[in-house]
Amino acid sequence: MAHFEIYPSPLAHAPYLVDIQSNLLEPLTTRVVIPLKPVNTPQIRIPSRLAPVIEIRSQSFILSTAAIATDMAVEIKSPLPTA
Repeated sequence: MAHFEIYPSPLAHAPYLVDIQSNLLEPLTTRVVIPLKPVNTPQIRIPSRLAPVIEIRSQSFILSTAAIATDMAVEIKSPLPTA
């Protein structure tokens, strides 16, 4: 899994996850991820520089840094193709 790649999410409230874990920790069974949530999802108020808007497939998503978490690596499938 590559650092900063975007993956389809197994979470219902966030269609994508951004893998932010260093590749040095590749042997671990978990990955540190930040969910990407649709811009119309209610969010807690945090500075916009911590929650940038990212466009994927003509849709806008917020990088929800307040929801940083770990996820099992086996639940994270193939990354989205890069343009």
